Amino acid sequence: MRRLATLLVLSLATSARADPFCDVLMGYVHDAPRNQVATDVIPDNAGPQTVARKALAGARCLVSPYNPIGISDHVKEQSVYCFWSASEDKYPALLAEVNAHVAQCMGQDTSSNNFATRLEYNSNYGVVRVAADQMTNDWAISVTIMPLN
Repeated sequence: MRRLATLLVLSLATSARADPFCDVLMGYVHDAPRNQVATDVIPDNAGPQTVARKALAGARCLVSPYNPIGISDHVKEQSVYCFWSASEDKYPALLAEVNAHVAQCMGQDTSSNNFATRLEYNSNYGVVRVAADQMTNDWAISVTIMPLN
């Protein structure tokens, strides 16, 4: 009975600290270089889009083939581009929130987004870029995962 109680406490403590955002992000970081991000193809007005089966919360995550060196027989890799839309007045807060969350997941200090709209975090597997890009009527806040060259 004591062992069961201990396992239950450990299980609850572990699940309380789980972070679904980090779980998905780090899954991309590890799986993209191996071409193992699970995808679905969905219809779209612009044509079929390949999307990640598991997306970052509230984002749409597109998955593309990735060949950074341009050699045709290079091992297949993937790049993952997740994005959220935000209005002019809301995008700075969303960029700061996403940037801080990515840094936390990567176990790195948060890069300041005071004067930058493109921030990068490096790992042994590749680069995670956090960016804000102005669109026609709003801003796209994005997280892009690119394997090492």
